[in-house]
Amino acid sequence: MRCVILSALLCAVCFSGMYAQRAVKIYDITANACASKTNAAGDGEFVRTAGVVTAVVKEGGEVCGVFVQDEFGDGDEQTNDAVYVRIAGADSLSAGDKIEVTGLVVRDGAVSEICRVADVSRFAGRYSVEPRKVVFPDDFSDYRDFVGMLLEFDQTLWVTSNYDLERYGQITLSGERLMTPTDVELPGSDGWKSLAENNRENCIILDDGSDERYPDHIGWYDGETPLRTGMMTDGLTAVLTDTERGYVLVADGQPEFYGNERPAAPEGLGDYEIKVCGFNLEYYLADSYGQGYGPDNASEAARQHAKTVAALRAVDADIYGLVEVQTGQKAIGKLCDALNDNTSGKRYEYVDDGSSTNGTYTKCGYIYRSDRVYPVGGIKSNDRGVKNRKKGQAFRMNGREATFVFLINHFKSKSGGSGATGGDADQGDGQGAYNEARVEEALSTVAFAEQCAEYYGDGDVLIMGDLNAYSMEDPVRSITDAGYVNLVKEMAGDDAYSYSYQSAVGLLDHALANSTMAGQVTGCSVFHINADEAAMYGYDGSRPGDDMYRSSDHDPVVVGIRLADDADVVAPDNSVAIVHGREEPGLFSVLNADRHYMKIVSVGGIVMCYTQITSDAQTFDARALGLGAGVYVLQFTEIKAIEPKQFVRKLILTE
Repeated sequence: MRCVILSALLCAVCFSGMYAQRAVKIYDITANACASKTNAAGDGEFVRTAGVVTAVVKEGGEVCGVFVQDEFGDGDEQTNDAVYVRIAGADSLSAGDKIEVTGLVVRDGAVSEICRVADVSRFAGRYSVEPRKVVFPDDFSDYRDFVGMLLEFDQTLWVTSNYDLERYGQITLSGERLMTPTDVELPGSDGWKSLAENNRENCIILDDGSDERYPDHIGWYDGETPLRTGMMTDGLTAVLTDTERGYVLVADGQPEFYGNERPAAPEGLGDYEIKVCGFNLEYYLADSYGQGYGPDNASEAARQHAKTVAALRAVDADIYGLVEVQTGQKAIGKLCDALNDNTSGKRYEYVDDGSSTNGTYTKCGYIYRSDRVYPVGGIKSNDRGVKNRKKGQAFRMNGREATFVFLINHFKSKSGGSGATGGDADQGDGQGAYNEARVEEALSTVAFAEQCAEYYGDGDVLIMGDLNAYSMEDPVRSITDAGYVNLVKEMAGDDAYSYSYQSAVGLLDHALANSTMAGQVTGCSVFHINADEAAMYGYDGSRPGDDMYRSSDHDPVVVGIRLADDADVVAPDNSVAIVHGREEPGLFSVLNADRHYMKIVSVGGIVMCYTQITSDAQTFDARALGLGAGVYVLQFTEIKAIEPKQFVRKLILTE
C-alpha cells in the first residue's frame, strides 16, 4: 500500500507535468537505456522507477541522497541493479524503505543517477533485497559495477587499518593481512613492485555511514570494544557507496569481528634464564611538554607514564633497552623509580650515560634488574649519525661468569625527507628518505659491536632497537650480511611485525645476534600491545586509560636468553669443542672435536682461518694463524656425518 507523497521533497514546479515520463527498471537505467539520451546540457529523460533504499548519504549532517536497488534485479552479474537518487531533505528515509521516484536521468561519466526529483512515494513496511555475492579484490576491477548495491563478501576480511576509526568512523578491510613490501621483498625489485601494487588494490574502507567527525557512537561500532588490526570478519554484508573520500562500504547491520585478541604477556621465549626487551617508548618525557613531540601537557604525560610503566611491568624483563627516552637522567630515572614501586623484591637500576636534558631530544638507555644482572664496565656510545641513539653495554649474571654485550639503537627516521639530497633522497624503492644515512649507521654498528666485544672482553653480541628500516631494507641487510641472525624472523616467523603503517605491518624493531650469541637465545617474540591498537587508546587519545595498550606506536621485542659461562662455551649436547685460551699467551687448545672442520671468524665477520681438526686434543698458535688479541668466533662442522651438526664457540685472546 502506498503512503502519502513526501511533500517536503516536492519541487516548486511539478516537473512531472512538464515532461513525459515512463516507468523503467533501475537496471535499465544503469545499463544506459535512458541515460544515453542525456546531452552535455544536462537535458535527458524524466522517468519513474522504484526500488529499496540500501543507504542514505549525508553531507554536512544533511541528507543529500539515497542509493536505491531494484527489489528483485535482473539476475545479470554484469549489470548494476542500483542507482543514486540525488535528493535533499529526505530525513525520514532509511535503509529498507521501498520508494518510487520520478526524476531526470543524467550521467556522470559512466555512472547514472537520478536528479531534479519531482516526487517521491514511500511504501509501508520494511523491504529487503538479495545481496550479490562478491570476493574482494578479485571482483572489483571496476567499483562502479557495484555502487549502491547490497553486497555479501563470500570470504574472510581482515582489519588492516583502524587509524581513522574515531576520526571518521572508518576502518580499512583487506582480503588478507598485508605485509610492508620491503619487509619481505628486496627494495625496488619486481617482487616489491608486485606486492606494493597488491597492497594498494587490496584495501577497501568500511564506513559508519555518517559524515560527522569524532562521533561518540560509530554506527556499527560500540566505541568500547577494542577493534584491533589483525581481527577478522566473515560474510560481511554492506552497501558500496561513492563519496567525496572515494568508494566506501556501509555495513548492513553489526559485523562480528574476532581474532588477534589483546595479549597479557610475551610468549614464545623458551626455557630462558634472563629476559631482554627492546622498546620504543614514543617520546617518553619527564618535562618540556608541548614542543611538538611527545605529551603536550602534564595531563598527557601522566597518562603516558602510567601506560608505559604498565607495559614494562607486563614484559617483566631483566634488562630493558629503551628507545625515545628524553635525554638526561630524569626521565629514565622516573621510570626506574616507578618499576621499583610494589615489585615484590625486584630491584631496578638504570645506566647513567652522563647525558644532559636537551628539550625533547631523545636517547637510548638501559634499565636492569640489579638482583639478576649487573653492568660490566662503563657504557659506550656510537655517535656516528644521530648522537645519543646508539649505545653499548655489557651485562653479567649475578654469581656467574656469564656475560654478553647488548647494543640498543635508534637509527635516523624515514620522515622529513624534504631536505634529503643525493643518496639520502627517496629513491622510490620503498626505503624512504635518509636510507644512505641509515646504512652508514648500520655499518658503524657492526664496527661498534666489534669494538665493544674487545672492550668488554666478550664476543656475544645482541643488537636491538628501532632501526627505522624493514627486514629486507639495506640497513638491516648490512647487519645480517656481517653474520648476524635476525632473531625475530627466525624464531617468530616471516610474518612477524612490530609496526603498522598505511594498512600494512612490518618489522621496524629488531633483535639481531652474532653467531655465538644466537646459540644462547632460547626464543624471541614481539609483544603486540601497540601496533594493532587504535590511536584513541593512546595517552593523547579520547579513551586512554591507565593500561598498557597503545602505550606507544611500536611493539616491544622480547628475547629469552640462557647464557653459557664465559670460560667454557659448551655445545648444546655438552660433547664437542671446549675451547681454552688462557694457559699460555697466544696458545689455545680445542678438545673433543676430532673429525671436525674449524672456521675462525672475527666478530666483524672476516674469516681468519679454516682448518681440519685431527685429534681430540689439538693445540694452535694464534700468531701462526695470523690472530692478534681480540675476540673470535669458532665454528665447528662434523666431517662426513649423515646429518652434519654445527657448533659455535668463543675464543678470547690476550696479548
